[in-house]
Amino acid sequence: MATHAHIDHIASASNFIDKYNIDSYVCENEKLIAENFHRAVDYWGMSDVIKKPNVSHWIKIDQKNLQISNFNFSIIFNPGHSPGSVSFVIEDLVFCGDLIFKGSIGRTDLPLGNSIDMKQSLSFFVNSFKQDCKLLPGHREETTLYEELKYNPFLRNEE
Repeated sequence: MATHAHIDHIASASNFIDKYNIDSYVCENEKLIAENFHRAVDYWGMSDVIKKPNVSHWIKIDQKNLQISNFNFSIIFNPGHSPGSVSFVIEDLVFCGDLIFKGSIGRTDLPLGNSIDMKQSLSFFVNSFKQDCKLLPGHREETTLYEELKYNPFLRNEE
């Protein structure tokens, strides 16, 4: 499961997909980014060491749940950082990718990023969870929604 298809989130996926013969899941709105994976790899000079992962399942933007083995994840569509960014939720854990970081949010100045979508996604996100839920971002350490609403300058007006 990838919250989005940027190279820093899926670059090693092919190693696990091939080695363990597992499925991969990415939102369908990430197809353009995934199709141009080779450009990012070339840009960073890693074309000889990174193989494009095969996406076996494209998550529909209106899909609300994902069942993998005994785990049932809720899916929250939160575009902005990329057009198909999603968060995966199980119990009180929210794998939020590059939507929210401790003290910050994901960039919107990358190709296909959109600051208007990001603002809408953040507003929906902060009003969708209990404040004690644990946020597990794609970068930096874990945090809680409470901490971010209190200290994150990008979320102060989103409640």
